Amino acid sequence: VPGPYRGPHPRPRGRDPGARGETHRRGSPPGRTPRRWGALPGRSGVCIVIGGAALGAAATAATGSEPGFVLGLLVVAGTAAAARAVRPRAVYRIIPVPALAYVAAAVIAGLIRDRATDTSLTALAISAAQWIASGFLAMTAATVLAIVMTAARWPGNRRGPRGPGHRPPRSAEHTS
Repeated sequence: VPGPYRGPHPRPRGRDPGARGETHRRGSPPGRTPRRWGALPGRSGVCIVIGGAALGAAATAATGSEPGFVLGLLVVAGTAAAARAVRPRAVYRIIPVPALAYVAAAVIAGLIRDRATDTSLTALAISAAQWIASGFLAMTAATVLAIVMTAARWPGNRRGPRGPGHRPPRSAEHTS
């Protein structure tokens, strides 16, 4: 192969890998680019919220307290981090996750804490309802936060320079 490229596999004709920014970074596998914070897919944001809830459940179980403040705080923090971490068009996928993650984490942390509730299904149901109800404000705050972050980060809401070929609408003064 003529030119500076010397390797066991010749590159395809007519393509220069560096011409269009197709060079891969050192340390990352070829064909895979590392994701930037703010450009992760929606499922990564869901995992971040679930991870915050799991961390909150573990902290709640470790301290031996009722599910509530610590779990709620970590669900809200996980929601804020997730809403900032994902692509702007994927933030909406996070909206239902905080409440569902809190419910699951509160029940698990509550079951770990109160082993005496194993006596009857009625006692278990009442305890689970109390654990879930204790996080109502946190679930609401996290869900509202996800909605606000979705509205703020949605691409159509931005002001300022647009993409190439965008022309601002004509004002009424110039149409006559």
